[in-house]
Amino acid sequence: MTNWTSVMQKAAQVSNITDTVEPVSPQTSNSQVYDAFRDNPELLVLAVVDGHGTVLGLIERHSFNLKMASEYGRALFGNKSVTTMMDTRPLTVEADTPLRDFMQATLAERASELLRGFIVTRDGAYAGVGTTLSILKAMNDDLQDSLLQQREMVTDLIRLSAESQRQQSFLNTIIDNIPAMVLVKDAHSRVKLINPAGEDMLGVKRSDVVGKTSHDIFPVEQADTFTRSDRRVLASGEAVMIEEEAIYNGERQRTVQLKKTVLRGPDGSPDSILTLGIDLTEQKAAEARIAQLAHYDPLTGLGNRTLYTHEIEQALSRVQRHGHHLALHCLDLDRFKTVNDSFGHLAGDALLRQVGERLKLCVRKGDFIARMGGDEFAIIQNIERPEDARCLAERVIEVMKSPFDINGIRLEAGVSVGIALAPEDAADANNLLSRADLALYRVKSEGRNGWCFYHAEMDAVVQQRLEMEHELRTALSDQQFQLHFQPLLNLDSGEVVSFEALLRWHHPHRGMVSPGEFIPVAEDSGLIGPIGDWVLREACRQAAQWPTPWRIAVNISPLQFRDGSLPQLVRDALKASGLDPRRLELEITESVLLADEKHNLKILNTVRDMGVRIAMDDFGTGYSSLSYLRAFPFDKIKIDQSFVRDLPHDQNALSIIRAISDMAEALGVHITAEGVETEAQMEALKAMNCREAQGYLIGRPAAAIEAYAAVKVA
Repeated sequence: MTNWTSVMQKAAQVSNITDTVEPVSPQTSNSQVYDAFRDNPELLVLAVVDGHGTVLGLIERHSFNLKMASEYGRALFGNKSVTTMMDTRPLTVEADTPLRDFMQATLAERASELLRGFIVTRDGAYAGVGTTLSILKAMNDDLQDSLLQQREMVTDLIRLSAESQRQQSFLNTIIDNIPAMVLVKDAHSRVKLINPAGEDMLGVKRSDVVGKTSHDIFPVEQADTFTRSDRRVLASGEAVMIEEEAIYNGERQRTVQLKKTVLRGPDGSPDSILTLGIDLTEQKAAEARIAQLAHYDPLTGLGNRTLYTHEIEQALSRVQRHGHHLALHCLDLDRFKTVNDSFGHLAGDALLRQVGERLKLCVRKGDFIARMGGDEFAIIQNIERPEDARCLAERVIEVMKSPFDINGIRLEAGVSVGIALAPEDAADANNLLSRADLALYRVKSEGRNGWCFYHAEMDAVVQQRLEMEHELRTALSDQQFQLHFQPLLNLDSGEVVSFEALLRWHHPHRGMVSPGEFIPVAEDSGLIGPIGDWVLREACRQAAQWPTPWRIAVNISPLQFRDGSLPQLVRDALKASGLDPRRLELEITESVLLADEKHNLKILNTVRDMGVRIAMDDFGTGYSSLSYLRAFPFDKIKIDQSFVRDLPHDQNALSIIRAISDMAEALGVHITAEGVETEAQMEALKAMNCREAQGYLIGRPAAAIEAYAAVKVA
């Protein structure tokens, strides 16, 4: 019987098991480390070392990849320095330390840390890294030599002599505590070892499977899959990575990632198959939830504008290739604004949900419904003749006639429908939607609660837009615009901390014109540039005169980025008003970055360098919000009111806002919740560490702000 000292004669010092892995500098980003681990499957640990060779920390592959595996993780940590995710107190040992002494001391005092790997130094400077695998390899090499010299030594770790039982216990501790499946089979696919993580992943007990093959344990189909992959790795002799494998563990189906490796005996022949497995089920479920949010309206469950764009392109492609016909219905609820104004947005949201359910009852299989925003919906209908479109429109109008029951209140909300046909009216998505909108406009202008096909003479509506464009030019020169201000409340102190500037147009004949009516015309005509300049200058001028140094937030249109003059406009407005740049906040939506990301990011960085704060508005409603948080260091994100409205009863809304709050805190970004209308919503936001809120509960937009000078909300 050999003793442990003789087993480790070759690997007498730590230097004998040291891997000379090139370290990374503290300036290295987490994304670069993620790529390094992805490109080198054998790389298990990395050291973080400064320019003087001083060890700063250790990155362990498994725990690092768990955080970076999803798009959410990469968006959250990708651009940050590797120092934010490293172990700052790694296990460290000098290279000339006897391996036996190192292992005895570590087992007695810091056994769990050995699982993460360790740093090897020489005279205090970085020399390399070590891993549990390198220790195991040293053990294995020495054990193989001993096996040839001493036939009485057992052939595997399980039957080690009494003197090596302590080391066997250590190995078992490592294997049992690894948060990934460790499964070892012999060359005949009989199970030799499985750890607790593997038991949970496969839904088995160790005592029931050791010594058995896959066909003894699992249903035939699952067993055949496992056996094929075992034969594949035995035949190739090389490591095999199975990126996604669907397995059923007796309770539910799980998605796992497997890596299979052949372990060879003393004579070089295959002795065992080592399978390492990571459970991807939760990660895949999270990705599916993100995809759901990206393509479906969270309020109604219908497709959103993003999914509509995909569906209409596919439908028009079929029209062109196969000669199909389709009708695009644009729907708009009648008197929806009255419902919102009279009963609040919660009632309006409940109405929209019921409208969505009724629309589903009207369409046939193969038709597509989308909520385009607000109270606007669209239906893509496959038709054989125009009469089919007429029948659907009449069916929709009829089904909407019955009163809606909203929390015991009976509400009536008709619907107007505009219809455009493809290919008769248009063969491309933009024109088809535009012409369905024109037909809808005709219905609404003629009394609502009806339907109408597009006709060419409807293009006269364009003339009306030109008239509004002319009136907008007059409005700017005649000073018909004015600013209203809505307060933002700090939920910790109960004090108003800033205001958002909102543009209002007081038409001399039409009275107050809705921004939703004139802003699109201003953007289409290019007038948004001079109007936006006026808003910026006027907001700074008024804020500079306020009795309290509140911040002022100004919305910036994507079109104001086009010519690159925004930084100079900001400088001029600040200089003319004398406003401290730190009090100015510019709000953008992700459409700014969608338009020309590289160009607009440069502009944003230039403005931010002046001390001006940058906020992302309507966060969570777009497809790429997370990726833009990685691309630019926003000072604030504003959670869209569509998530706030369902608080505190909607668990999905609670989960989303809590996730956004946690992410914002990790990134050091402030958050503001928009659309707060009830005390219950405010209390729910406070409970989720949301620090700032805006909405009718706090204050409606108004021209005067002096009343807030001494306001403090409990």
